[in-house]
Amino acid sequence: VPAGGRVDLYLFPGATLAGTVRDVQGGSIAGAVVRAESEMRGFGQGSSSLVAGGPDGHFELTGLTAGTYRVVARHPDFPPAWVSGVTVEKESEAEVDVVLHKGSSVSGRLVAGEDQPVSGRVGMQESEDRPVPMGLDDTLRAEAGTDGRFRLMLPPGSHVLAVVAPGFTPRRVEVDVGTGSSPVDVGDVALEAGLVI
Repeated sequence: VPAGGRVDLYLFPGATLAGTVRDVQGGSIAGAVVRAESEMRGFGQGSSSLVAGGPDGHFELTGLTAGTYRVVARHPDFPPAWVSGVTVEKESEAEVDVVLHKGSSVSGRLVAGEDQPVSGRVGMQESEDRPVPMGLDDTLRAEAGTDGRFRLMLPPGSHVLAVVAPGFTPRRVEVDVGTGSSPVDVGDVALEAGLVI
């Protein structure tokens, strides 16, 4: 653009994604925080702003680019939940409900060698063969103390836990969490010493 030249910028209305955050009985959940995460990575893609659901659990995300999204909901009384494959068209409105489950406690112990407890970190890395939505690291993670024990709350589904501990090779652990809120104990997770380079 030459100095002093004029540039016209055209803005178009974005798409809207609306819905309700509910519990498993179908009741609305007030105060959940909701965002939409694009399932495509690249310019103009990413996450929407966070919005708080109303007292009736209703939320509305506006100004979205047309595309396919994962809608993520968080609430202090529940593990986070998300719905994948939600498509919004240009200048239109799509509807989706997100169901929060009470979740289940998943526990275990990190060990090395002859039953030696290991301190480390355990976090959910994948769910149903897909990466966990961005920004949930702090919620779906637990520290294992000097006794090696860890405990975290996870939503129902088939998940992969990533286990990391200083001086040891990272490990993946598969865990299935049911919908009945029954605790899951993965037992001892054996770690192998890493190589020194």
